Amino acid sequence: MQNNKTSTWLTTRQLAIIAIFSALWAAVEITIGTILVMTKLPFRGAILTAIALGILIVVRRMVPKRGTALVMGVIVAALRLMIGGPKVLAIAPAIVIEGALVEIAFLMTAGGIGVTRFSCSLAGLLSVTYSFVHTILMIGLISGIRKQHFSAVLDYFEGFRFGLYSLWVAVLVLIIVHALLGAGAGLIFWRLTQKVGTSGIISKL
Repeated sequence: MQNNKTSTWLTTRQLAIIAIFSALWAAVEITIGTILVMTKLPFRGAILTAIALGILIVVRRMVPKRGTALVMGVIVAALRLMIGGPKVLAIAPAIVIEGALVEIAFLMTAGGIGVTRFSCSLAGLLSVTYSFVHTILMIGLISGIRKQHFSAVLDYFEGFRFGLYSLWVAVLVLIIVHALLGAGAGLIFWRLTQKVGTSGIISKL
């Protein structure tokens, strides 16, 4: 009989897990995402992406198949487009790209399936860092990079005046901070899911 981990086919249970956690991710984007935007908390993008990262790591442990993170990113992006809302045309592609970045990190493990300390920390680093630079990239693609378009940076340093050089220094500092936060979040979720997994709870779901 073919091993379930190496089979390219998904079981009904695995499809249900992906569907349930995709719906959970979409709900997080809508509810917690809206709250974070309204409260204008710093690092709100990092917080939201870290939650999504935790969901993707849990699903990869429960469904050890290639492509789960990317598929979930596409599903959640489609759900966000259907639901609509402010900036949804910028949010949807960001979700797909974040799912793809996490998938790339997972694929760098043995067989491209396992969830390891390295893959989780890399997934966090890539996805959380991208959550910060996405706004700058999207605005740059649409209308070009200009000082007034760096709202993603100025939000962290309200009241400060930046020249062009110091603005790019601030961008670099924030990229490094987001990368460290993402890597740390990945390690935390790896450790948590490892403990839950070894206790047999995940395997019983």
